Amino acid sequence: MLTEREMLNALREKLETEEIFREIRILDNEIGYTALFEALPDLTNFPAAIIATGEVMMENGGYTSRTSIDVIVIDTYYGNDAKTEESQNVLKKTTEALNCNGFAKPLCINKVHYIFERITKLFLGDEYLVWNIRLVAKAINL
Repeated sequence: MLTEREMLNALREKLETEEIFREIRILDNEIGYTALFEALPDLTNFPAAIIATGEVMMENGGYTSRTSIDVIVIDTYYGNDAKTEESQNVLKKTTEALNCNGFAKPLCINKVHYIFERITKLFLGDEYLVWNIRLVAKAINL
């Protein structure tokens, strides 16, 4: 069974191969979204992705585990439509890389299935466009 950190590293490596982001970080602790820039004050290269884990639950009598994972996509925004379109393209490439289509086969890395759950637009200030992609990592515990 992979550890949470190994799951997050696998997602980071997958996104790095896609060359979508200028910076990808793993957040070691669960944190509220409004405190992201306080926790990562040196995050300045955009577009960026923050990967964080949430709740871990055992299912099927402990045979499988279910881990919530958030991939937070952040880009800068200067109030023009061209930048909005560019940022939406970053989101589109990210969702394609993570198989976030409800009809697509879930992304599978090292026998862990990353199942798309939802995308939520977040507000972290007028100067950013931010989305949270929620995945659920399902793994068999041997």
